[in-house]
Amino acid sequence: MLFSIISRKITKLKSGMRWPVVLRELSPGGQLFLLLLLLLVCGIFSVSLAYFISLIIWGSATILVPAADEASNLNFVRFFQMANQVGIFLLPPVLLAMLTEAHPSAFLKNTRPRPLHLLLAMLMILTAGPFINLLISWNEAMRLPEFLAGLEHWMRTTEESAARLTNRFLTATGTFDLIVNMVMIGLLPSIGEELLFRSALIGILRKFFKQVHWPVILSSLIFSAFHLQFFGFLPRFVLGLGLGYLFVWSGSVWVPVLA
Repeated sequence: MLFSIISRKITKLKSGMRWPVVLRELSPGGQLFLLLLLLLVCGIFSVSLAYFISLIIWGSATILVPAADEASNLNFVRFFQMANQVGIFLLPPVLLAMLTEAHPSAFLKNTRPRPLHLLLAMLMILTAGPFINLLISWNEAMRLPEFLAGLEHWMRTTEESAARLTNRFLTATGTFDLIVNMVMIGLLPSIGEELLFRSALIGILRKFFKQVHWPVILSSLIFSAFHLQFFGFLPRFVLGLGLGYLFVWSGSVWVPVLA
């Protein structure tokens, strides 16, 4: 429900319309600070709301179980995951644009993509596949120095736990499970992450640096680090570079979303 409201709101904000700016036009530094503040506030709000709703639906017994072995607990984890995605990825960039920009849709690059741009984007992603796979293998084989062995063990354990949970999501074969997985793993992250890291972050950094390359590089570094997965950092960084340049080149956030 919340996601559909946000989507309709973005669609209605045509580039030619002036939106009543609640805050005066902020400097790039001010916008960046506001974005961080919105991330914190929206993240806390989404977690709190999701926890409260989960208590009503599933009860404390299900919520306090860390593993997603039972169906009820798996549904809770899915719901919590989607609530976090809305609160952390979707709401902050949309609210930032609505609070600080006279043309929110133009700031977010919410424009219809050209078919040629989509075709070239898909070709780029397909041809980059072998290189990304090579980076994945190389990154996973990396070892930290001996004095950081404890940190490496923690990072590998964390990633293995996340991989097991993802596999648990994917083993569910019902129609409802399939729809939920498409929204949770495909739709929400692809739209939310592009709005946050490409539309909002690159948009702010371009105002600051007055050029393209540093905003794309820095946003890609932040994009990769934000996922807290060390052994996937390099391929995710390179993927972020590709998506960032697709965004800048096409002028539409929907090109990297659909790539």
